[in-house]
Amino acid sequence: MEEKRNTNRLVVTSPIKIFCYFFIFFGVVLITFGVYFTILSNGASAWPSVKGAITNTFVQTHISTINNPTTKSTFSRTYYPEITYSWVVDGKSYKGSRYGLGYSHPKYPEKMTAKKVAKDFLPGQSIEVFYDPNSPKDAVIDRSEKLVSFIPLLMGLFFLAVGLLFLKISPKLEEGYRRNMENKMKLK
Repeated sequence: MEEKRNTNRLVVTSPIKIFCYFFIFFGVVLITFGVYFTILSNGASAWPSVKGAITNTFVQTHISTINNPTTKSTFSRTYYPEITYSWVVDGKSYKGSRYGLGYSHPKYPEKMTAKKVAKDFLPGQSIEVFYDPNSPKDAVIDRSEKLVSFIPLLMGLFFLAVGLLFLKISPKLEEGYRRNMENKMKLK
């Protein structure tokens, strides 16, 4: 009499590999977004400009929460001028408030400083507006490249590197994880 052996095995992916794959996937997503954003930022430096007009300026408050596990959460307030402006391209009017690609106007710790800066952007004042020739509704008033436009790319490279590094050392980590689980089972 022949005995049939069950060759179907349940393959379980370890939490370590799931962690690695998550980091690799997240890194690839951030790199893709980062490359797109970097190309967009570089392209913005060549956007044409038109004369626009400031329609409104007011001081905006930005509140950041700093969570500290050993003490209470603290709040940080900064202030910046929110500038709304309008422009016309090929006879069509547009309105926007984007200061630059990926960043707002510089933030100030004192509200009075932000109010002084806001006085440089009075309603009705003429302002140079840089617009995307392929999509004139997308515009900025500062087209200079800032480090912030490279952050998604750099973060993506970091996540990808961490994911690949842990994937490379995952056999050793899994062995330690397996031994740990076996020891826990023996204790029960």
